[in-house]
Amino acid sequence: MAIQATYTDGEVIAAKSGGNYAGTPVRTILTGIYDATRKNVVSGDVIPVVKFPAGTLIENVIMEVITGQATVTFALGLTGTTAGYLAATAVTTAGVKTAGTVASLVADGVGALNTTAGTVDLLVGGATATTAVIRVHVICTIA
Repeated sequence: MAIQATYTDGEVIAAKSGGNYAGTPVRTILTGIYDATRKNVVSGDVIPVVKFPAGTLIENVIMEVITGQATVTFALGLTGTTAGYLAATAVTTAGVKTAGTVASLVADGVGALNTTAGTVDLLVGGATATTAVIRVHVICTIA
C-alpha cells in the first residue's frame, strides 16, 4: 500500500480541500476532490483527500462520482485506515453519491471525535484509476 498524497505535478491532493466554516464550533461540510487524470493510482494505494483540524467530530462522509470508471472501486477511511467509513464502492456511473453508514463511523451513532488533525482517505481497489474523478464530502462539527 502506497500513500499517494500529490499529483504528478507535485500539488498536494488534499491542499484544495476546505469547508464553509468561518468560526468554531460550527457544523460544516469539508470537501476534497481526487482526479485520476492528474495522477493514476493502482489498487491498494491510499489518497488523502480531505484534511480536517484537531477537535473535529465527523458525523458522516459522502463519496460523489463526478467521472466514473468501470472496474475501479474506492473506499473511505480515516488517516490511513482503509474502509473505516465506507466499504469498497464501484464508481462506474457519474452522478452517484454514496454515504457512509453511521455504524461505520462509531458504535453509538453520534460521530467520531478526532482529537488530532487528520485526513479522510480514499483506498483504491480493482483496476488502476486513470479517468475517475471523485468528490468527497465530510459532514462534521469543528470544535
